[in-house]
Amino acid sequence: MAALVRTGLSVKIRTEMPFLRSLIGHALRQAANNPRVRETAKQVFEDEVKPAAKDAWEKAKPEVEAAKDKALQGAARFASRVKKEFDERKSGRPDPGR
Repeated sequence: MAALVRTGLSVKIRTEMPFLRSLIGHALRQAANNPRVRETAKQVFEDEVKPAAKDAWEKAKPEVEAAKDKALQGAARFASRVKKEFDERKSGRPDPGR
């Protein structure tokens, strides 16, 4: 929430328009307590938001998996280099690449 407060409109609403802020808060609370609004929100979520999120995940999933695999391979290479350097320092042999 702190990051949102720093944006232009949020700062203005919070500092210069307390009446508008409380009015918006009151309207949101009233809407949240209205069963018809809640049912409509539930329908919109089930019919539009959830399918769109599923589609977006299916499109992004291969890229996420590829990034995960790439990160794991990089971490394995790094761990291998650290182990090799540790073993060389432990045995007293200098690293020929240095």
